[in-house]
Amino acid sequence: MQEPKQLPGNQQKIGNGKRSEFLVKPPLDKDSSATRAFLLLNRGSSNPEKLADATSAKAKNERTIEWLQQKYDKKVVESGEESPEAALLWTKLNFMRELSDFVDVQTARFIEIKNSLNIQKDNIQKQFDAKINAPRWVDNLKTYLPWLGGAAMATGVIGAGLWNWGIGKVQGVFSQFDPQNVKEMVNFIGLVSLGSWMYLQSYLARRKKEKLASKCAARKDEIDGKERGIKDSILRLVAIEYDRLSKEYDFAKQDPDIANASARAEIVRKEAQVKYGVDLPYPIFDSTRAEEAPVPKDRLNAFLSAIGGAFAALARRKAAQEAPEAAQPGASASQ
Repeated sequence: MQEPKQLPGNQQKIGNGKRSEFLVKPPLDKDSSATRAFLLLNRGSSNPEKLADATSAKAKNERTIEWLQQKYDKKVVESGEESPEAALLWTKLNFMRELSDFVDVQTARFIEIKNSLNIQKDNIQKQFDAKINAPRWVDNLKTYLPWLGGAAMATGVIGAGLWNWGIGKVQGVFSQFDPQNVKEMVNFIGLVSLGSWMYLQSYLARRKKEKLASKCAARKDEIDGKERGIKDSILRLVAIEYDRLSKEYDFAKQDPDIANASARAEIVRKEAQVKYGVDLPYPIFDSTRAEEAPVPKDRLNAFLSAIGGAFAALARRKAAQEAPEAAQPGASASQ
């Protein structure tokens, strides 16, 4: 691979300055890079729309790199690789490659984290489903006293003659009243009591499910909030890396914040470790520190190695998760 050609930081235009590709500025502005990074983090989403947006963002990065490569190759043929125009295109090409590769590494890490969080949410849902579907004390009691439930209660009482016996007792207490009126009154009170009992059972069961569902949703919302926080941390790292590359390739003016990219990134990483218990990759190779001199070939090789390692680790973890399922009888039939 050829060595990148570095341009002086104070050089603003190449040639006659009329063509936009010769302006000394990054091939992608900071806002656009943030937008693409945000969309690319959805590459592991199960939502078809989000996945389509992520695929589109990845394709845009690849088209930009391909376009710069073609422009550079053409300029080398026209003016030679030592020409200022070719040097600038080579610089832009490497800037775009490094930024795209950095986002790919962060995306691979985020997908790994997201999969772990999804497993946590699934386990929480299963735990609460088990509680929601667990029999209540009254259900257990019905196992031994089946006549306690609703219409079965009335049928059992009447069939055993207990109802008529109870009516007779009440008529004896209120012997001064018409026996028929007493009977009708007892029947009425019995129906009201039975309806109240049935409503109470239904109400308690419904309230239990609502409370458990609310707690389950709250627990899952906490995990979703954690995921959003991790994504925000990654986007902050992408912004820091954009600043670092802009300085390294002489696209940015001297700025203390940009010069301290490593220190800024370390703050973000430590926050992610403390708040969310995750490690985010930065730097992903040794030469990302702003104070070190760039070593283009080593840097690009390290990028490729880091990306390959990240995606290989993700593939191994996924295979390990799928292996137990495949070993179970009937697993393939159910999928």
